[in-house]
This record gives sequence, C-alpha cells and structure tokens, in this order.
Amino acid sequence: MSNIESSVTRLLVATKQLIDTLTKWSKRQASETDVSDVYVRLGNEFNVARTCFERAGIEMRYFISLPPIHLLL
Repeated sequence: MSNIESSVTRLLVATKQLIDTLTKWSKRQASETDVSDVYVRLGNEFNVARTCFERAGIEMRYFISLPPIHLLL
C-alpha cells in the first residue's frame, strides 16, 4: 500500500508543477518546452501510479493514458 501512497503523492506533486508551469507559460515566464517537460513527467508519474493500482488489484481501465501535450496547448 505504501507504493500506492508514494506514487499518488508524486503524481499530485507533478500535477501541481504542471499547473504552476502552465500559469508561468500564460504569463510568458515559461516556454512550451518547459510545459512539455513537466507534462512528460506527469505522464510518467501517472503510469507509475496506474501500475501500482493495477498490481494491488484495483481496476484502472478507465484511466488508460493522458492525451498528447499538443492537444492541451
């Protein structure tokens, strides 16, 4: 269970970093590359969390993947 907790914590931190970076991007204080880098990290953390949930027997079929970054910008 601690794997799930730590993976969710890392996922939440990555989500906050994306929000912060998107805010900076909207103020022209961050580049699209900065946003993309944080988004890739978020995707990686999402996949780790999903794997931890699946290994614990928790169904994750509705949370398959994140959309490509170009769909967000």
